Amino acid sequence: MTIKGTLKAVGKALLYFLVYFSWQLMIVNWAAIGISMYLTFTQAFTPDLDIGEMTAQEYAAYAEELTVELTEKTYEIIAENALLLTLISGGMTLLTYFVIFKIRRKRFRTEISLAPIQVGQGINLFALGLSLNVFVSLAMMLIPFPETWMEAYIESSSMVLGGGVLITWLTTVIAAPIVEEIVFRGLCYTRLKKGMPMLAAMLISAWGFGLMHGTVIWFLYASVFGFLLVWIFEKHRSLTAGIIVHLGFNLMGQLSAYVNEIPDTVFWLLLAASGIASAALLIHIQRTSPHKIELVMATPDEPHNERNSQ
Repeated sequence: MTIKGTLKAVGKALLYFLVYFSWQLMIVNWAAIGISMYLTFTQAFTPDLDIGEMTAQEYAAYAEELTVELTEKTYEIIAENALLLTLISGGMTLLTYFVIFKIRRKRFRTEISLAPIQVGQGINLFALGLSLNVFVSLAMMLIPFPETWMEAYIESSSMVLGGGVLITWLTTVIAAPIVEEIVFRGLCYTRLKKGMPMLAAMLISAWGFGLMHGTVIWFLYASVFGFLLVWIFEKHRSLTAGIIVHLGFNLMGQLSAYVNEIPDTVFWLLLAASGIASAALLIHIQRTSPHKIELVMATPDEPHNERNSQ
């Protein structure tokens, strides 16, 4: 492991991340520009408004008021359609990756370690995702987070749950697990670990995953979840495993949104049951997986070609 090798690995991971991040920024900005232009032409130029009769001060006040109004309305529309924009940017990200590897004559599935797993493993992983979400959601209710953290978390959560039913479920339950696993585990992590100790690569990819979730609370639990997803990826040597866990986790998150307050007894029973189930499934994976995790350097038995994947 050399400094040159580390910088090369970080550079490759950063480039793949920037494709993902850039599409998110571009889609939101393009949407904001389009919405602003539409609102300007539909609200600024109304038949009953005669700008020519305004004084300079009246026009300046009108322009300032209109700018604030249009900005607020644009932000409101963007927030209401955040999941749709996320879905579009995710699709464009995957399309870009596919084109890149097609041009370089490399198999996309191989480059992201998307290998099949056994049906029994898939069922266990899906159950793990479900139980982890229940445990994390309930455990978070016991932690005395600062009020400002909770307000930011609730506001962000409302945006996730604020879209149409179809778009919400399609984006959160299907698209997000696939896109995020490909970006953070399939591309960024696998490149990082070629130039640094595996533990460092695991932590960096997990922190990056957490940071992209925005708020402090989401960063904390998404970072831990991201680290666990890397561990699952290494234990199965397949990105499919992480996608299934991620899908189950997000699915339970969507389902729990329809649940009202539960009695204290049920709360503690669910917390205990989900915690025990999650621990049991993780122990089962640890004991049954033939793959050992070497935290010092990358293991050589990856499903994709270590020398050629870039």
